[in-house]
Amino acid sequence: MLLTFEQPGALEGRCLDARSQPLVGRVAATSTRSGLMSPEDVKPDGTFAFKSLPPGSYQVRFTPEGTPGRSLAGNVGLAPRTVVVASGATARADFTLSAGASLKVTAAPASGGTVSGNVLLLPGTVAAPTRTSDLSELLARATRGARQDNVWDFSSVPQGHYTVLLVVRMSHELGAMVQGVDCDGQTPVQATLAVPEVLPEPKP
Repeated sequence: MLLTFEQPGALEGRCLDARSQPLVGRVAATSTRSGLMSPEDVKPDGTFAFKSLPPGSYQVRFTPEGTPGRSLAGNVGLAPRTVVVASGATARADFTLSAGASLKVTAAPASGGTVSGNVLLLPGTVAAPTRTSDLSELLARATRGARQDNVWDFSSVPQGHYTVLLVVRMSHELGAMVQGVDCDGQTPVQATLAVPEVLPEPKP
């Protein structure tokens, strides 16, 4: 009986911004068969390489490195790519970060007036925090928009699904609500938060 063994494959690519300048960050290749994830740092020239991967299909995600609060484009990952790595061959996955779209969020209180709180933006689907510790963790990784009255503006929002988080101070407590929003990375997006009289209060 003749046994054959598949040789490992490789995966390489480059990560660029909208001006074709290299981006740094981390690339993760997750096997669609086993679920195992292999991380790799992106080099200063924007390139990355996985030298030895078992043959198969992979979900490849690039997460740019950035400073929280500076811009959304530096804090979230692009949509993952599906790449097939063949035995003894090198597959390729390149990422280009678009300039992004604008997102305008308007808070509309049921009682009128000005919202005494803040609107934050987080990548993916996030549930409304039920504990203050959860809220603190979300605040640490959220992006803050530029505020004017009850309107918050976010710029350079890449394609993806996001959660708009409204945190309102009520007397001596904090209330929070969330709303999902989708962005194609090009078309300006407007979202309205209908703020009720009373918001759920995160517990200690």
